[in-house]
Amino acid sequence: MNAPKKRRSSIGRSTRVAEILDLEDEGAETSDDVPCLFVMEVPSPCDEKYQELFNFHETLFGVMERKNIEPKMISRSQVLSIERSSPDIYVLPQFEGPEYEHLMSKGCKVVGPFVVDRCIKSEGRLPKWRHAIYALSMEGAVVCFSGLGKKKKSELSELVRRLGGMVSNDLHDKVTVLIAKNCNTAFPKYSESAKLKLPILREDWITESWSNVIEYLRDDCVTTNDVFDNYRVPLFKDMVITVSGLSPAERSHAGRLVEAGRGEFSPEMKKSRCTHLITNKNSGDKFKRAREWGNIHIVTLKWLMRSVEMGYIQKEAHYDPERVRASTPTKGGAKPPDDLDFSMVAPAPSGPGGLNNSTISIGLNSSANTTSRTINDVSVVKASFMRQDSSRPMSNMMEMTMDEGRIVDATKDIDINTMTGDEDFFEGLRLFIVGVVDGRDGWWKKMVNWSGATRATRVEMATHVVVIGGPIVEKSVLTSKKPILTTEWVAACIRSKRAMPHADFVYTPAPPPPAPALNLNQSLI
Repeated sequence: MNAPKKRRSSIGRSTRVAEILDLEDEGAETSDDVPCLFVMEVPSPCDEKYQELFNFHETLFGVMERKNIEPKMISRSQVLSIERSSPDIYVLPQFEGPEYEHLMSKGCKVVGPFVVDRCIKSEGRLPKWRHAIYALSMEGAVVCFSGLGKKKKSELSELVRRLGGMVSNDLHDKVTVLIAKNCNTAFPKYSESAKLKLPILREDWITESWSNVIEYLRDDCVTTNDVFDNYRVPLFKDMVITVSGLSPAERSHAGRLVEAGRGEFSPEMKKSRCTHLITNKNSGDKFKRAREWGNIHIVTLKWLMRSVEMGYIQKEAHYDPERVRASTPTKGGAKPPDDLDFSMVAPAPSGPGGLNNSTISIGLNSSANTTSRTINDVSVVKASFMRQDSSRPMSNMMEMTMDEGRIVDATKDIDINTMTGDEDFFEGLRLFIVGVVDGRDGWWKKMVNWSGATRATRVEMATHVVVIGGPIVEKSVLTSKKPILTTEWVAACIRSKRAMPHADFVYTPAPPPPAPALNLNQSLI
């Protein structure tokens, strides 16, 4: 049987009931089968551990009555007699026991007392999700997992949903947190999260957030940078790193950084344990053995420095000392400048995890500017240098056909294979590209991937807009307050292998066509 109650129309019910149950959006105001809010009565517990929760649950019913929410008390036996799902909402003090399991088996909507309490205090509405929600401390979080077993992932996913968060199997621009065991670039989700500047957190962020609710009755928000800093995955966790051919000062500095990131700095290189060899040379006994074994990443010292600087482990293949990149001169013999000033996301100083996936200063010729990150904030690497000269006049850089509003694609003559695949001059940038023509999409995909950028699917998530062509650029793009640049900017960056200043490459939309001349002889109607 169903829970005993008399169905009633929402007409005449209090405004607060309609608000918290969201009746207006469901069309329930014209239905005789409107949802009710049932609070399950529970006996006073013998265990003092649950006495405070019992008191909170009991007090909440009185608060709901005073707020004109019109709750109904329902006994445990009545809960167990429910035979089918309904629009009703059941408030249970604990998400365990036969009553909870029975409601779940019938597909009923269950919430915890903390959800109702939060909605009352914020004058908000109860969540519409059908799955059980015990608290809202993870409200707004979209969590993705990497490198965890199926069983563990399932358990953690259930807790995230109970705390009001969402879980995504795929990593996309709506994801706000990645849960991982370590910072392993072998997992694509980690590398993509690094591009998106997502916090990489340990799984105990989830388990301890759940414990704070059920043990300490604290439904605090756990999606702030201050909280994240206590749970970030240490940067070099599970890594055993050795060095070869470095100076004593370099060796000492590298050792301190590795150990600060909870890695192991080893003087010896064992095949079964060592994960990384840092050397600036492609010779030596350690180098030869590591290359022969094939299971050890061989990287330059720059890999270590860059990883610490960016707050994320960089792809090891980009820093192999044998790669041509280290010795390939840029066009005209000029080398990219080393004295760049980087502005990047930098959460508060790392907590008990030591160095982690946050941006810190490592004493190089660059500095980090600490900012707070929200889901819409984007970290952008900006070059502090100004362009000294221009080898080409402005008249050749941007060709506008005024009647069509098109820009010539300056990248069409650039062979994408001239890029080695490890350039990082667009590191941290999100490019929203407008006007890609058929046959050129592959070129742009490679350029974005090989330059360290990410392709934004929506303009609001972008850091830069690149206009390739087309007669119309949407108003939402033009008014987005993002740098809107021509393809000449991309071409110049590829040639110089560095992020060029914007000033010479700003996109200028074509002026509107002139209004037709007024014929004064034409009669006015």
